[in-house]
Amino acid sequence: MGRRERLAALLDEPLLVAGPPYVPGGQANVRYLTGLASSNAAALVEPEGSATLFTDSRYAPRAREVEGATVVETPRNLVAAIGEHLRGRRIGFEEQNLPHAGFRQLAAVGVEAVPRSGLVERLRAVKDAGEIEAMRRAGAVSDEVFGAATASGSRSTRPRCCDPSRRMCSSRATSCPSSRGSTSLGRRSVRIEDLVLVTTTGAERLTRFTKELLTVE
Repeated sequence: MGRRERLAALLDEPLLVAGPPYVPGGQANVRYLTGLASSNAAALVEPEGSATLFTDSRYAPRAREVEGATVVETPRNLVAAIGEHLRGRRIGFEEQNLPHAGFRQLAAVGVEAVPRSGLVERLRAVKDAGEIEAMRRAGAVSDEVFGAATASGSRSTRPRCCDPSRRMCSSRATSCPSSRGSTSLGRRSVRIEDLVLVTTTGAERLTRFTKELLTVE
């Protein structure tokens, strides 16, 4: 079952997935459901599984490549155009992503917009096979880069041990213990995070190296 089909199974009414680019979740959710990366797109997912993708002329050619979605090309004032298209219908919308001004635009043309929250996020919390493989590749790249940096032995890759309570770092240590607290980083330091994947079969550590700080002088 695909992502849009999984979402459809949770719906009692169509769900409008939308949000301006300055709202982190809105366009991220559109991309998750359709694969379209843009700054101005919205997806309407119906309870039976069909989907309509709204976007302006800049992204319409790529939107038409999305399999299984009907594309409606709109002006750049996306929400107003969606309202005209959905006039008189009842839909759900992501209240955490669509600004109140967008809700008012829908209501002004007779769209009954019902707030919904967290439906797409619930799906995104469970990673599919492609996402898991991408995380494994990211872990492998992190290890490759970290291993090459530490093997060089140059001054630019010297470990820095930080004391979170004192907000100070030392470059004299030859190794650093893993730190779980927040630390104050210098302008030229980089944090390498632990990457752990949790699946139904248990936890899998994707990187060999623990959290370290490196100078990049």
